[in-house]
Order: sequence, then C-alpha cells, then structure tokens
Amino acid sequence: MLISVLTPVYNRKDIIKSLFQSLLSQTDQRFEWIIVDDGSVDRLEDDIEGFRQLAGFRIQYIRQKNQGKHAAVNRGVAEAQSDWIFIVDSDDTLVTDAIAVVSQQIEKSDDSIKGLVYLRGMTRGYSDQPVPTGNFAQDCCELNSCKFVAVKGDKAIIVRKAYMLAHPFPQFSGERFVTESYMWNRIFDNGGLLGFNRIIYLGEYLSGGLTNNYFKLLQANPQGVLAFITSNLQLKTIDANIYKQSAYHFCPIFSFKNLRKIFGATSPGRFISFSLMTLMMFVKLKMEKKL
Repeated sequence: MLISVLTPVYNRKDIIKSLFQSLLSQTDQRFEWIIVDDGSVDRLEDDIEGFRQLAGFRIQYIRQKNQGKHAAVNRGVAEAQSDWIFIVDSDDTLVTDAIAVVSQQIEKSDDSIKGLVYLRGMTRGYSDQPVPTGNFAQDCCELNSCKFVAVKGDKAIIVRKAYMLAHPFPQFSGERFVTESYMWNRIFDNGGLLGFNRIIYLGEYLSGGLTNNYFKLLQANPQGVLAFITSNLQLKTIDANIYKQSAYHFCPIFSFKNLRKIFGATSPGRFISFSLMTLMMFVKLKMEKKL
C-alpha cells in the first residue's frame, strides 16, 4: 500500500459517493482511503460500513469536532498508514488510472523527491472533456515553492507523509481555515516537487463569487492568514510570486495592527518589499471592486 487518499469532509454525504465510485474504479487498488469527518451533521457514518463492503481497499473513518479542513488534514496525516498522502476533496473525483500513474512515479522517485503534482481537470456541463487548470512549462519539471506558486490553478498534489508531519497546519481557537499553500510552500521551499502535465483529478466549474467568498473566509480567519504570510516571508527563497501571493491574502485583513505583526516577524528588506506589493495589490483590488 503506497498511497493514503485523504478526504476531509463536512456535510457532503451525498456528494462524496461520486468520489467513492471513482475510487472503486481505480485500476490499481494499492491505497487506503482516509475520511476525516469534520463534525458533519448529515450522518455520513451510516454509509461507511456499506462503503467497506464494496471496497477492495482499506477505509479509515475518523470523526472529530468541527475545526476546519486544515485540522482534518493534520488528523488524517497522523493516522495514515502509507508513506505518501494524496488529498482529494469530497466533491471531486479521480480518473480511473490516477492511483496507477502516481504509484508508478513513486516507485521511480528517489529520496530527493518530496512530492508529485499533476493537473486538475475542470469539467463544464456542455462538454465531457476536462480543461486543465494550468499547465507546467514542461513535463516532469522540478519545482520549488516560487515556481509552483507561479503556475495558475488548483493541482493534484501527492506528498511524502514525513514532510507533512514535519510541517503541519497551525490551528487557532475559533478559526477554521488556513490555506493549503501554507504547507506546500514550506515543504517545497528548497525544491523536490516534480510537475507533470497529465490530468488525474477532476472537478467541476462552479459559478458564483469565488473571490468575494474567499476574501470573506480570510477575514473570518485572520490568525491563520497572518501565520501564512509570516511563514511565506520566512522562506529561504522568495520571489515576486511569493510576495504577490502574500499580499493578495493580506489585503482582506489589512490593518496597521496586522502590518506591525508582520514587521516583527520578518527582515526589514522583506517587509518593505511585501508592503510595496501590498499597496499595489490593494489599489488593484479596489479598482476591480473586489474589496
């Protein structure tokens, strides 16, 4: 068993069944499925035994009080039996050879490789063909955090468990969100991430105010946002992409009090660069009426 597929879930009892069907269809069954139920009230636990009877793979079901996806990931990683972790959201699915493709690459990877990243395909109602959310410059390219941040769109990321244990998400009382980039940027600061232009993970385009909703999420979780930004500014390698990512997340929680917290957590040079990028980002978002 090479891979632990980790699915945090909150009130997705009906939707998660599509993911389960895609796991049943995998051509390579050398994986376990870890479901971390983050305090759902839809009684997902009633379906787990039925899943187990149908599955040719191990299923772990873990229930915890509602703490947010990042906390569910921390819990799932700690309970995983495999050396590699593949986070798959409850409302997404995998192509039939996803586990086979990843397993083959894992078996060829040496100890310098910390993670693998593949494309996520998004589907629309009028087409069966998934559209990649953004390609890498070349296939099988090695990336560090700066290069990975520069690639647009969500991706399918498979990471060695040891590195996820070494860089867990911080958890704050009363808050329920920390961006996944917090973990990825820390793990891949020095490289070790291989990128492949192959779709193995499927999602669906959803209409609506994604940006506005995301900004509201950041505003509701300011300690998590500040932890992410200060972590970014303490990376060994920073470029314009990291500064831009940090500024984008800071604008919804901008205040001089929060700015002082960042000043105390990074070098003067990096603070100045971050502040200038934040000013430009703030003006841009204001002009686009996103703030």
